[in-house]
Amino acid sequence: MEHTIPGTVSVKGREFLYIESRPGEDFHRLVDNAMSSCEDVPLPHSGGAIEHNVHLVLQEGVSMIAVSFKGDVEGWRRKLTSYCDSDNRIWGIAANAKMRLSNGKQVNLHESNFTFEE
Repeated sequence: MEHTIPGTVSVKGREFLYIESRPGEDFHRLVDNAMSSCEDVPLPHSGGAIEHNVHLVLQEGVSMIAVSFKGDVEGWRRKLTSYCDSDNRIWGIAANAKMRLSNGKQVNLHESNFTFEE
């Protein structure tokens, strides 16, 4: 079965974000922690976030999960990235098969190591 890598195909009104995940942490715990952190950053006004059951493993061994969100795209981005910054997590916004990471590195998604959950 061929899989589409999140962030390689543009979807109107949706943004793709990869977030460093820690061992034993699932998507729901990550989002719950993000929404309850950084009280100075408002919650998104609308929309929602979903997990794509895809893990990107960076060369240095960091595992990242693929998340996308719609609705208040700016609000979701600001809340999730603020949480990542406050918790010292790497994050990156994917578009056009490329992703610039919060640590300044750039990733070509077509040349990356992905694991797809069934």
